[in-house]
Amino acid sequence: MKTGRKQKHHHDSKTGLPVVGLSSMGNGRWRAIGSQYRFTEHDEQKAIARYLKYKAEQGVPADLLNDGYEGSMAFGIVNGFVYFDVPGAKETPEEKMWRWIGQEIRKAPELRARMSGIEEIAYFQNIKPPEPLPTPKEIEAAWTTYSTASKPQKRKIVRSWKDFVSTTGIRSIKEIDTKLVIDYRDKVYARSIAHKSMSHLFTSIRRMVSFCKERGTAVEALDKVLQQLALLVPMSENVTVNPMPIEVIDFHLLLKQCDDDNRALLMLMLNGAFYMQEVIRLNWSDIKDGCIVTHRQKKGKIVRCCVLWQETIDALAKIHRTDGIDYIFKSYTGARLGIKGADKRFRTIRHKAAIAEQNKKLDELTSSQLRDGAWQAAAEANVNSDLCNMLVGHRNGLPDNYVKRKPSMVAPACEAIRKHYQIENPPTLD
Repeated sequence: MKTGRKQKHHHDSKTGLPVVGLSSMGNGRWRAIGSQYRFTEHDEQKAIARYLKYKAEQGVPADLLNDGYEGSMAFGIVNGFVYFDVPGAKETPEEKMWRWIGQEIRKAPELRARMSGIEEIAYFQNIKPPEPLPTPKEIEAAWTTYSTASKPQKRKIVRSWKDFVSTTGIRSIKEIDTKLVIDYRDKVYARSIAHKSMSHLFTSIRRMVSFCKERGTAVEALDKVLQQLALLVPMSENVTVNPMPIEVIDFHLLLKQCDDDNRALLMLMLNGAFYMQEVIRLNWSDIKDGCIVTHRQKKGKIVRCCVLWQETIDALAKIHRTDGIDYIFKSYTGARLGIKGADKRFRTIRHKAAIAEQNKKLDELTSSQLRDGAWQAAAEANVNSDLCNMLVGHRNGLPDNYVKRKPSMVAPACEAIRKHYQIENPPTLD
């Protein structure tokens, strides 16, 4: 038996305003329209308060349900989103226009969207929040986890990506723009690395981003990033990279941050114009009568030789030698020091020097600049060019057997380096 007639919206007997979504069923029974929520409350004001509390728990602000607005009011909840129509004299013309557009779209979304000039619109239930962009760490993790490349190849590409991230300092792929990519490219050019190594570095960075794009992660954003990374073009192979000799004061600032092992490492690199990978391969047996005679690994059997300064000999004497082990430089585990470990040590030294001197340029030095400085110091001292070539391991027309017999021939070149870099009388460091 029906005890009352249902109302579409209940009107507050005190204020006369409609309480949108609340329906009175009679005999103290109430229901929230469009839901299964029903309750019994004989006091009207308590019933309204209870309904407003229910809507507040649903995420609807209570002040939009009854007071503070002129005229009637309606709202709808679609797929968890709340939409309000709040007409009244307080609305601006722009607000009225957008309220009308909202009403029309709800009536017939596809048709009204075309008529109102909105090109793309979806039904409310199809609206999805934007997909978060992957961070550099997530891009690296995706490549490491899902790539089918071999383990050595994975490590190389991850190392290239880390170089890009650490050099640029990016925290999100949003920050990758034209200026950032060009700045990174110029810094790589300044490192004076080989054309092939530069090409591998740039290709690895693009490959990392391309892999994540193919997996369907933020495709549009990563496609824009790849367009920016297309600017990473290696310097022409025919263009000789200008040498960048290390400054005298910068070399001594690096020495200031070295322990015994690292001091001997830097002294040997400058003394003999060695690359870092050549120094870490040296053995104690390569040192005879104050001279070093060895071979360049990448240049076949070309002989490398130098005459050690007394300061270099003193630095080597402070290195702890282990019986039965011939190699000079050891890692922290006691094995032969590898190129990654040596490069990490050099980066640590220059970073400490940059912080101590508050000079960011120190943090951009490369180990090859010591070799460039040694060559230039010998050349500027009018040392015979054949001796300079012999020192750095270039072909000079002299048979290697003669170099092996008398490595002291390069003594003038080594002494010129010693004088230029003030090894005997270091400059005063403030």
